[in-house]
Amino acid sequence: MAECFAGNASNSIEATTTVLQMEGWSLYEKLDASSGAANGDFNFDSDTAGNNGSKDGTIFADLSGFTSAFIALKAGNGFGAFLVSVTDTSWDWTSSKNISNVSIWTKGTAPDSNTPPGTVPLPAGGALLLGGLALLTIRRSRS
Repeated sequence: MAECFAGNASNSIEATTTVLQMEGWSLYEKLDASSGAANGDFNFDSDTAGNNGSKDGTIFADLSGFTSAFIALKAGNGFGAFLVSVTDTSWDWTSSKNISNVSIWTKGTAPDSNTPPGTVPLPAGGALLLGGLALLTIRRSRS
């Protein structure tokens, strides 16, 4: 799924903005193209940006902790938003225009399987039940 927009993703998208038929996006990270880079690769894991004259390359990122993600490629006076699978770790891109920046937007987080579940509080009804049983026991022992 993909959409094109006018403007710059980092200035245009808010939590209530609908992108790719969803709201609630948060900016994960943005990398501006570099004039000294050798190729068009954008590596979000090592924070290295591709050349600002590139028209193709690969984007690298580990997004496995999120439920949804899209990549925004900024070129000229607009940007394209491309929904990506969070189970993948790289995506190839090609553009007819030079890319000035790439940003990744995410939504939701997956639960950490190593985190134990939180404690479940005893409901107030349990305390009332115990108090009622104690009161009945006291009344019964007095009679």
